[in-house]
Amino acid sequence: MKTLSLLLFLFLFQTVNAQSVTALMRDASFKTDVPLPFRLTNAQSMAQNIFDVRLVAGGSSCQVLVDPFIRSNFLLKCASASSVQVSVYFYLNGEYKKINYGPFNVGRLTDAPVSQPGGGVDPYASGKQAFQNACLQCHLATDKANRSVAKIKAAISSQPQMRSIVLTNEQVQAISDYLGHL
Repeated sequence: MKTLSLLLFLFLFQTVNAQSVTALMRDASFKTDVPLPFRLTNAQSMAQNIFDVRLVAGGSSCQVLVDPFIRSNFLLKCASASSVQVSVYFYLNGEYKKINYGPFNVGRLTDAPVSQPGGGVDPYASGKQAFQNACLQCHLATDKANRSVAKIKAAISSQPQMRSIVLTNEQVQAISDYLGHL
């Protein structure tokens, strides 16, 4: 009976290659303690809704879940450096499908200042870090370029899914400066 169940599961969840998973980070640096957003798209580069995502490899320090607000996205967060692979499950043309993504490395987040070419320190590093910690779960920095402090505060206070975000005035200013720099 177990063999029949396994064969049925493998048949129903066929792996497909027409879909693709895209990391939604401006750069490809995956770091610990930062929710990392990914999107599933179909062959026409349109967002494809996900019904489940599973961690295939990555140890117990990583968690993965379908984004509750954007069903074509999933979020990954690791507490320690890991090599990660996920399986993404979706429904297409009346059939359940699966696509594997990875393996890829998630490195340790450091507290060292971000160096710029030429040896200087990035003046927007604190804003970038605050944005990654508070906003990146749902927003790409490039989509929110040139947001003022007032717009950021208004969004946090008026959007139900953002009301749990707690930022100091300095953090909001740093995020605004970082977004204005993009």
